Amino acid sequence: VASQRMRALPDFARLGDLGRGPINLGEAVHSAVDLLAPIARRQGVVVKVDGPQLMVRANRSQVQQVVFNLLTNALHALDDGGRLSVHIDQESRDGRTFGTVSVLDDGPGVGPAIQDHLFDAFFTTKTAGRGTGLGLAVSRDIAVAHGGWLECTSEPGNTRFTLGLPTSATSA
Repeated sequence: VASQRMRALPDFARLGDLGRGPINLGEAVHSAVDLLAPIARRQGVVVKVDGPQLMVRANRSQVQQVVFNLLTNALHALDDGGRLSVHIDQESRDGRTFGTVSVLDDGPGVGPAIQDHLFDAFFTTKTAGRGTGLGLAVSRDIAVAHGGWLECTSEPGNTRFTLGLPTSATSA
């Protein structure tokens, strides 16, 4: 059964080139934040978004899905309130320019043993009914399919997930 799930994962993520083109990264981020704003308010989580307007080459729906997944995970980590920041920026790697979205929370953090498995399909630390263990695996697959990346750094009170996507001037 697990192997069947693994084979179905690319279909679930729909990683084909579904209309990739220049998109405003800030608009995609704000759209995902707006969807989760009522949940954040109910939990007493303050959400702050900052950074420049950047154009990246991507599929808008897939970018929104990744940001939505990252925000949802951060909100789960902040059940008792806290701060959630989303920062849009630009970074150069290997001579290429990427637009980045960093989702930072001040929750309990992710231990080193868990960090090693964060992006594994079906790995979850959430209670039954709260997560499938697919969100981060699919999100990383989307990032890589776009020619980008998804990374995590964490310690108690400071967890950061960063999504990097090629700018519209950089070919994927």
